[in-house]
Amino acid sequence: MFTKTIAAGGVASIALALAAVAVAGPAQAAPLGDWNFGETRATGHYARTAAGLHIWTEGTTSTDKVAGYLNVNLPLASTLSGSVDYTATTGITPGAQFVVDIDGDGKGDGILVGESVYGQNWWLSNSSTAAFKALDPSGAENGGNGSDYFGTLAQWSAAAPAAKIVAVGFSFGSGVLGDGVVHAVVAGDTRYTFDGYTLAGCTTPVTLPAVTAAALGSWIVKPGISPTWNDGSVTLAATDTGSAWAQLTLPAGTNLSELSRLKANGERSGIWWGGIILEGGGLSAQLHFDDDGRFWTSQKGIFPAASLKGGYYESRDLAADLESDPIVGSVKI
Repeated sequence: MFTKTIAAGGVASIALALAAVAVAGPAQAAPLGDWNFGETRATGHYARTAAGLHIWTEGTTSTDKVAGYLNVNLPLASTLSGSVDYTATTGITPGAQFVVDIDGDGKGDGILVGESVYGQNWWLSNSSTAAFKALDPSGAENGGNGSDYFGTLAQWSAAAPAAKIVAVGFSFGSGVLGDGVVHAVVAGDTRYTFDGYTLAGCTTPVTLPAVTAAALGSWIVKPGISPTWNDGSVTLAATDTGSAWAQLTLPAGTNLSELSRLKANGERSGIWWGGIILEGGGLSAQLHFDDDGRFWTSQKGIFPAASLKGGYYESRDLAADLESDPIVGSVKI
């Protein structure tokens, strides 16, 4: 038999009070909810991180695409350059996208796409209106520039002097395998980024509700398990064929980053115990914390892809390694 003792202060000491660490933002930082990711397909993914927007695809099929757009109102005539500020882990850089209105109705008539492989030329998407295609600066010259309709932004602006950019964005794929971070979409002198991101600056730890002889409080113990109390601590006993646990629902909106000082406060007898398990909220798989300071999970996108070992992504430095910051529903020991 093996046992685990939980101290009266609770199974974990968790810093829930945060000192906000604001990330310095460029000229236009928009909440993630203001971006439109409707063109992203089934095996394309994105997640807000401290560095920017982490994007990745799973393969090279038609469903491997990530794209995001932000509504703006910019004269094309004064926005004669553009790009995507991007750091690639694998694969290529996404194309910059300007959705352009040429007839003044406020709706996009086509998308101009800027890709570094074509130099200063921006090509027009094939789904664009016939009126937009008729403005093609390249004339009879076709091929080698993304589509039959291409030119510099200055040339497109000269062909449509009153044109407005109604959305800026990026597109990665479809059919492209890759992984990286979008820091900003750049349109002229303006950088369009994503809302600020804060990491835990743990200050004063908050002790979770204790399990005491008087009452379990908010703690739930596995049905059929009879804990024993001694001097403000509780002992859970399990056999070789069964488990024992105590679980606490965390305050609503508790992010993983807020648990960077998670630790077990107790002693064990026997050769093994299950560590601390985080579940629920934005976690689609259990996230484990061992008493040697290691976090690990099978859920992709929380820790760097390079941390994958034996089917699990892991971290020993939560604040440094987080690529997304999911809500956590409960803590179990």
